[in-house]
Amino acid sequence: MSPAALKLLTAAYENYLKTSKKFFSYQFRNADDLMSAVNGAQQLHEDGYIENVSESVYARTVSIIPSEPITFELTFKGIEYMRSNRKL
Repeated sequence: MSPAALKLLTAAYENYLKTSKKFFSYQFRNADDLMSAVNGAQQLHEDGYIENVSESVYARTVSIIPSEPITFELTFKGIEYMRSNRKL
């Protein structure tokens, strides 16, 4: 798993632990962060760790202004991966 994908999955899982909600929204900070988050989300989606990803993840172009967050839901596989592999 790429560092970008792991960063995104970790943030979503930490949100899940706090809220019990599988839905997660990530607001990127700049163009580099956007590209990293999109690449990470694509990998997580293709590997089955997340689902219901926002259209911007697979869009040919993404507008930075106004910025729309990347949204998705954790899958059971994503939750189990983090439970098993998360460093305590």
